[in-house]
Amino acid sequence: MSRSSEIRSQRYKAAKAREQQMLLIQKQQDLFAASNVRDDDDEDKEAATTKAVNPENVLDLNDPNEFFNIAPLLVSAIKASSYFKSRCSKIQNFNELVDEIYLEVTHLDPYEADSHTVRTKQASKAFCLLYRALEMNLTKKQMKALLAHQDSPFIRAIGALYLRYVGVPAQLWEWLEPLFFDEEEFSPEPSKRMTLAQWMRSLLQVRYRDTTLPRIPVLIEKQINEKLSSTAPTASSSGIHTKELPSSSSVRSKAEDMDQRKSRPATKNESLKPGQVCRAVYWEDQKWYDVRVEESGSKEGTWWLTYLPEEEYGNQEEVGWEDIRVFTDISSHQASEDDSARIKRVRTEQVVHSTTPSVLPRYDEL
Repeated sequence: MSRSSEIRSQRYKAAKAREQQMLLIQKQQDLFAASNVRDDDDEDKEAATTKAVNPENVLDLNDPNEFFNIAPLLVSAIKASSYFKSRCSKIQNFNELVDEIYLEVTHLDPYEADSHTVRTKQASKAFCLLYRALEMNLTKKQMKALLAHQDSPFIRAIGALYLRYVGVPAQLWEWLEPLFFDEEEFSPEPSKRMTLAQWMRSLLQVRYRDTTLPRIPVLIEKQINEKLSSTAPTASSSGIHTKELPSSSSVRSKAEDMDQRKSRPATKNESLKPGQVCRAVYWEDQKWYDVRVEESGSKEGTWWLTYLPEEEYGNQEEVGWEDIRVFTDISSHQASEDDSARIKRVRTEQVVHSTTPSVLPRYDEL
């Protein structure tokens, strides 16, 4: 096939994909024709009640699957939920969705706290409403309204989860930057309070509570972490006090020295302990990195590992025994553990001082 033929073929496929997406949106707009987004701008109100879809208002999606990239087990729990069947499925417009989040969501765990076994786990109201929002295929204006909503941090958090599951990774920072510095306190986990900014960091990992999130490409995740470090508010501007982290150059030289340590391949029945530091291959670039063991994985011979150093990587992956090496040099193992502990200590010395919740600016003011 000639170069020109390939280009024409690619353009044709892209046009067909765009056409299918527009048809899907048109169909959903017909179902939600009564939807009317509350907004002070009369033009926005008029646009929200019309069936015509403005291409500029279409939210870019990252090729979601039939479950919107949510784990199938969690989707099954959502669809089996009596709350989803009786209430969420009846939500027909954006206003009803926002009101329901405000009234019903009290935490952001995937499952309810009183669920004990896999067979009896009940999906949380937060994830039932998140799934309904995904079914409604929100527009750019509706997403902006969610992320800037001041009535409840849970409303903004649902918007962040929406983008984390189906949003384009390269656009995550553009959408979510204000939330990474949002100091309003809430309880995303039962009986545990933190700021929205602190909770947002958990969305950068693959593992989220009792479920998983789509992987963020390593380069994009690194860029987000660099922006978080370089644009972190100072004490005078926001009340967030941070201590300087080790420079990337010093960490890199440390990692190069560690490459000389002795290690052996892990076995399927390896007894790895939480907190143990070893080596593992990263699936994307097939290179070896220092990792910290968190816990055993979902299958025999797999473990959840955190890639080190955390301030440079920090992503968590479920890795099989074939891609793990165990240190045989105890002193080298201890040196790696000390370095990891030092990084963790510095990161936990971030103290948030805020007497009143900061007001998140409206997107039309940014």
